[in-house]
Amino acid sequence: MKTVIYIAILIVLIACSSKRSTYGNSTDAKRATVETDTFNVYNYLDILPHAFEVNHSSEVVKEYTEHLKDWPYKWHFQTSVKNISKKELTIVSFGMLAWDNGRWRIDKKQEKYNSGILGPEDFSDWYNCPTGIIKPGETFSDSTNWSGSYKPEPFIQKWFYLGKDKKGNFYIGESDIRFEN
Repeated sequence: MKTVIYIAILIVLIACSSKRSTYGNSTDAKRATVETDTFNVYNYLDILPHAFEVNHSSEVVKEYTEHLKDWPYKWHFQTSVKNISKKELTIVSFGMLAWDNGRWRIDKKQEKYNSGILGPEDFSDWYNCPTGIIKPGETFSDSTNWSGSYKPEPFIQKWFYLGKDKKGNFYIGESDIRFEN
């Protein structure tokens, strides 16, 4: 599973940066310089400077719809991403992790619920942000966001957004959302 995450993030980082990237602009202990082949989204949720305020229409979504195709159970909600930094940031990746057996993970086989890492093109499309660039104070929203599961059982997701400034520094934003029946 870690290999899939490494490969996905590696592709994004190689496409968007040099071999070594400096994360954030802080001089404290949270500043990290990371080799791109060791980047792991789980490890950097708490290390990267937070520059995005991520809000869902509700912290707990209780109503789901039943579908015959793809995911049998879908919970619908809205997600907004606001740049709270003073820098223009480009979204390079975003995605959702699922809380499973006491840890955040990506269900790479999509056996229980949807989770994964998506690219800047998906962000531009879903959030109606054609350039993928979010200026300071700007907010972009996906009013038709949803999460799927094969069973109508409660679960939690962490949505995260990875952005990059013009100097190559990376920033993150995240928010949890709970799905119940």
